[in-house]
Amino acid sequence: MNLRACILLSAAIASASAIVLTWLAGADDAPSAAPRIEVTDARFRVIKPDGSILHGADLVGLILHLRNGLGDPIDIRIDSVTLPPGKPDAGVELYGLSRRGAGSKDWVPLCKPGADGRALGFPLPGATPTDDETPASGGEFSITCTAGARGKCVMLGYRPWAADVNGQSLRPYFAACVRMMRADYCGDGRPHTRPGVQVDMWDRAGVQAAQTGLPFEAAWGPEGAVCMTRSRVADVATLADVQKACPRLAAHADDCEPWSQLPANGALLWNRSPAEN
Repeated sequence: MNLRACILLSAAIASASAIVLTWLAGADDAPSAAPRIEVTDARFRVIKPDGSILHGADLVGLILHLRNGLGDPIDIRIDSVTLPPGKPDAGVELYGLSRRGAGSKDWVPLCKPGADGRALGFPLPGATPTDDETPASGGEFSITCTAGARGKCVMLGYRPWAADVNGQSLRPYFAACVRMMRADYCGDGRPHTRPGVQVDMWDRAGVQAAQTGLPFEAAWGPEGAVCMTRSRVADVATLADVQKACPRLAAHADDCEPWSQLPANGALLWNRSPAEN
């Protein structure tokens, strides 16, 4: 998937370290000779007025003027570009990113490190969800971190621009994975988990397979849990708490795993988690 947006160049374009790109909310009034930033899958590309393209390591030093979740200006700088280990053709480039707020001269890391120690990010089509861990948006694209729910799901193979072996879009699997990662049972954006809780997952598309014998937790679709047997972290929300907030989940608590295996019931993926949580 390609998304194109007009940008203004506010520094010399001869050197990548000097490039500063400003997002324009209304592309129609952009100068015709302005460079464009393009998000292809989960990669940035900059198309210069002469038709040449900056990509990969060419983007190191690039500064994007974006907006945070509150709509305030935020500068994002690309400090490094790497490919996912063992997945050079996955459509993803991993960027080391720094941010600088309006009026500040100091650059600080945009992303927090995940369990694997990586503190990297990448762009995805679409505006930033209100509950995302990395609220940086350029209008038609947003930036997510590998430690966040959206980033984890892409890295696990649920690439919303891709298809499974049968040609079916992975976009609904991506949405279901994000709900699962956040334990967003009701599908209303409210998480019911805490950082560091182990989850084991498998899906109907064959992207991930179950690896452990942990207790079953829930079955998931793009709009949240299809059914659930237990909550992930009882001191965050018990099963009864979730069922009260989302009465539809009171059904099939005793037979969720076998019931949800029927394709007609809407589950795309399933997960297990430690019982002591």
